[in-house]
Amino acid sequence: VKDFAPINLSAIVPLVLVVGPTVPAKDLPELLAYARSHPGATYASPGNGSPQHLAGALFKSKAGLELTHVPYKGDAPMLSDLMGGQVQMAFVTLSSALPHIKSGKLRAIALAHSKRSPTLPNVPTFTQAGLPFQAATWFGLFSPATMPSGLRQKINEDVTRIVAEPATRASIEDLGGDAVNEGPKEFSAFIASESKRWAEAVKVSGAQVD
Repeated sequence: VKDFAPINLSAIVPLVLVVGPTVPAKDLPELLAYARSHPGATYASPGNGSPQHLAGALFKSKAGLELTHVPYKGDAPMLSDLMGGQVQMAFVTLSSALPHIKSGKLRAIALAHSKRSPTLPNVPTFTQAGLPFQAATWFGLFSPATMPSGLRQKINEDVTRIVAEPATRASIEDLGGDAVNEGPKEFSAFIASESKRWAEAVKVSGAQVD
């Protein structure tokens, strides 16, 4: 991280906890009850160490559940098996999950974000559902740490203007994301918060670098 300097946090795309057709739960309390009565229930991810895997491990720890992680090689096979009922639940980026939620093939349980998404207004956040918990993917712009501060500021101004354009914001929101558009100071604070959150997730997941 010390080799790079944050310029602009452009967008956040939260993760959403979804269940497949074999799980009858319609909300978080029902899912927790289901998982406790089915120890070893499976949660899928697109790979070991992925944000989805770590979010699942953190959820498992915070909720005190016995869940079995099933890693896949990417989103496509994971979503296919989730919709087919081979695995029970997964954390999925909102952009990937939206079409399947809207088609009824997946059911959204809770959003791992600080606020509800306009694209899924009836889906509560985890905090609203009674389990304070956040996990999201995000998109930001960095520069080499050696880049002159004046140039970084100019780039931030340009990116801020572009992200603020209605067409850009609409494109981000269509993917289930939030157009955040925060500068270097706010981005630095966000990185510090995220580093702490994901360090906890890595610890409880047992994930290691091979």
